[in-house]
Amino acid sequence: MRLCLFLLGEGTIDDLRCALDFVSEEILECIRVFVPYFQLEGPHWRFRTLPTCSPAALSRSLHGLAPTCSLFPDVASSCVRVLLERGSFERAAQLLELPVEDAAFAHALRFGAHLIDAGGVNVVSTALGMVEGAPRQGTLCHALSLAVSAVIGEELVDFGACGRPLEVRAGERRDALMLIDARRALQAKPALVAFVDDAWSGLGRSLLVHREACDLLREGAAGAAMRLLVANPCCGPVRTMSDALLLVDYEIARLLLCDDGGNDGDRVAQALRMLESSSFRGMEGYACCLEAVRAMLSPSARAPNLDALAARSERAGDVLPQVAALVAGCIVDLRGSSCARANVRALLAIAIARRAGLVHLSRVASLLGDISRFLLGDVSRREAPGAARDELGAIRLLAHEAMCAEHGPAAVEDELGGRVPRDCLWLVRVLSEGFGAFSQLFRRTLPLSWRHALEAVSGPRGEERLAGAGMPPVAAATGLRDAPPLVRAEAPVKVSLLGGFSLFVRDVRIVDEKIDHRNAKSMLTYLLLRHGHSARRSQISGQIWPESDYVLGANRVYQATSVLRAAVAEIDPSLDPFVLGRSTRSISIDPSVVACDVDELRHFAREVIDGEDDATVVRVARQVEQLYVGDLYSPAADCTGFVAKCREELRSLYVDAMVAGSDAAMRLGRARTAARLAGNALEADGLREDAAIALVSSLMADGRELEAGRQYRRYARRLSQATGKSPSWRLRQVARDEPTGEEGEASA
Repeated sequence: MRLCLFLLGEGTIDDLRCALDFVSEEILECIRVFVPYFQLEGPHWRFRTLPTCSPAALSRSLHGLAPTCSLFPDVASSCVRVLLERGSFERAAQLLELPVEDAAFAHALRFGAHLIDAGGVNVVSTALGMVEGAPRQGTLCHALSLAVSAVIGEELVDFGACGRPLEVRAGERRDALMLIDARRALQAKPALVAFVDDAWSGLGRSLLVHREACDLLREGAAGAAMRLLVANPCCGPVRTMSDALLLVDYEIARLLLCDDGGNDGDRVAQALRMLESSSFRGMEGYACCLEAVRAMLSPSARAPNLDALAARSERAGDVLPQVAALVAGCIVDLRGSSCARANVRALLAIAIARRAGLVHLSRVASLLGDISRFLLGDVSRREAPGAARDELGAIRLLAHEAMCAEHGPAAVEDELGGRVPRDCLWLVRVLSEGFGAFSQLFRRTLPLSWRHALEAVSGPRGEERLAGAGMPPVAAATGLRDAPPLVRAEAPVKVSLLGGFSLFVRDVRIVDEKIDHRNAKSMLTYLLLRHGHSARRSQISGQIWPESDYVLGANRVYQATSVLRAAVAEIDPSLDPFVLGRSTRSISIDPSVVACDVDELRHFAREVIDGEDDATVVRVARQVEQLYVGDLYSPAADCTGFVAKCREELRSLYVDAMVAGSDAAMRLGRARTAARLAGNALEADGLREDAAIALVSSLMADGRELEAGRQYRRYARRLSQATGKSPSWRLRQVARDEPTGEEGEASA
C-alpha cells in the first residue's frame, strides 16, 4: 500500500483500487494518523505523498524505491498503467525506469507519442526493443520508431515518395507522425500529416499549432503566427517538448513583431534548456532559430557564435536554422563594417534558401546582399515600383530608393506612404541603425507612418531586458558592440582571444580589416600571451618573420605596431597600447591601457583550482565557463608553435577548473550544476578521466542513471578508439559497471 502511495504521488482511493486488488480503508486511516509523509483527506480519500509528489522529488527518490519495486514489480506495473490512463505521462516515464513487468512496457507503447513528448524517449526505445521483429510500415510501432529517431536527432527516413500528406485519423500513430513533422519543419520539408477535421488529442493539437505557426513564420507572416499562438496559449510550467516548441514559436513571433512586452524570460530559458537536452537533440534547431532572431535584433551579437550555429545546423541537416544563422551573421557583419564577408554570407543564404523553397528568407538575404555591395562601392540599380507586391517588397523598394539617392533622388510611391509593414517591422528597425551610410539614407527615405511605428518600438529590446541591462546604442559607421565578458571594465582597450579575435577601443569594435595586414594581429596575440606581455624585437621577428634578418625584422615589427596604433587612434588618439624599451630593444603591452580575456581566464581558473570555499569555487567556475567561449585564437603566423602550446595549456587549465568546480558543486549538493560543469570539461577534452568520473557521478546523484550510463559508454568507446584501453576501475565503479575479479586486481 505504501509503495503504491509513493509511486502514484497523488490521487484518490479509486486510483489505489485500480492499482491494487484490495484497498482497506482501515489501513488508510492508520497511515493518515501515524505516517506524516502522506496527506489523506476527504470522503474520497484523496491522498498526496509529500516526498514524491512532484516529478523532481520523484527523480531523487527513484534510487531508494528500486529495491522495493524489484520485490513487487506487479505493483509498480499497475501504478504505471494508472498513471498512463490518467495522463500523467512524465511520472509514468519515470516509473518505467524502475523494475517493472514487461507488460508495462507493452502498455506504454499505446501512449508512446505522449511519453516521447514528456521526455520518455529512452522508455519508448526500450519498449520498442521488446517487440519481436522489425515493425511493419503503417503500424504504431513503426511510427514510434521513426518518431524516436526524429526527436533524438538521427537521420530521417525520406517520405518523398508519399506524394501528398497522409490522411491519418485520430490516434497515437497520428501523434507520432506529428512528432516527425516537427523535425521535418526544421529541414524545410512539407508536412507529412494532412489536416483532418476530427477529434485531435491535446498533443496532436499542440503539434499542429506548432507546425502551422512555423510555416507562417518562415513565410514572413509573424502577425498571423502570433494570432494563432495567442489563441492556443502555452500556460503554466514547461513540462513537455510540445510546450517548449509553442513557447519558442511565441518568443520568435514576439521579437519579429518588435513587441518588447514579454515577461516570460524564465519560461523561455526553461524551454530552451529542454530543447537543448540530450533527450530532444533533434529539436535543438528551434533553439538555434530563436538565437539567430535575437542576434538579428541585438547589437551585441558576435559573428563567431553565429558561425558555430550555422555549422551545427548544417551537420544536423536543419536547413531553416542554418539559413536563419547566415542571415543573422550577414546583419552582424554589416553592423561591424565587414561588408565583403556579409556579401558572401548573403549569397550562401540565398543559394540554400532557394534550394529548400524558403522564399521569404531568400528575399531578405538578397536585400542584405544588395546593401553589402552598396557599402562596398557598387552602384545600386533602382527597383521598378511594380515589384512591391507585399510588405517585404515595399521595404526592398525603399531600400533601393535610399541606395540610389546619391545618384539621383527619387520619390517614394504614394501607395507605400500609409502602409506600415507590421510583419517586417523588425527588418525596418534593423536597416535603420548600424549600417553606416546606408542607415542614414534609409531613415531619410522612410514614410512618416513608418517613422512613427519605429518610434513606438524604440524602447529597450526584450532580449536585452532579459539579460538584465540595456545595450549601448549602435554607432552608425564603426559598429558599437559589447566588450568581452568579465574583462576589466576600466581598461580602455580590450582584446578577446578566446573563441576568435576581437579588439575593442572604448567599447567600439575595431573591424578585422583594419588590422588584418602586416601580421599585426599575430604580433598582438604573441605579446598578450607572453609572460609580462613583453618580448624583444628579435623574439617577435623569430616568431612571425623567421626568414628576416635583424634590420628587416625590426622594420616589420615597427610596421605592425603602426597598424595597431593607427586603429586605436581612430577611436581615441590619446591612447598608446605599447611601451618601447630602447635599452633592451623590447616591446611591451601597457597593462594600464590593454586588458585581455586570457589573463582573466588564467586568474579565475587558478582561483577555482586553489579555492577552499566551495560556494566561492562554484561562483568563480561559472565565470570561467562564461569566459571560455572557445579555444584560443590561432593567428596566421605561429612559426615557433608558441601559440599552439598556449592553446593546449589554456584548454587544460579550463578543464581543471571545470572539474574542480564540479567537485565543489557536488559537495554543496548541486548535482545539476556539477553535471553541467563536468560536461563542459569532457567536451573540451574527451579523454580526461577525472572529467568523466565527475560527470557520471553527478548524473547518478541527480537520479539520471540512464544518461550517466550513456555518457560512460560514450567515453569508454572514445577511450578504446584512441588508446585501445578500457576505463579505469574507479570510473567503472562510479558507473556501476563492476569489473571482474581479475580486472579489479589488475586495476588495483
